[in-house]
Amino acid sequence: MARFGTLLEESTRGSDLAVRYGGEEFLLLLSQVSAEQAQGLVERVAQTWSAESELTFSAASR
Repeated sequence: MARFGTLLEESTRGSDLAVRYGGEEFLLLLSQVSAEQAQGLVERVAQTWSAESELTFSAASR
């Protein structure tokens, strides 16, 4: 969990917020980005994570 949190912090900008929201849940608040840009970030994080870990994650947006 700590490594995933670090990965999120490394992948976001200073104006974004990455926090652990629950036991195994994280929340990203991204400022001034399009849905496509947010999706690109999630895809980059997923690729990096899958290269480093056998665990998977899922993402949703509103």
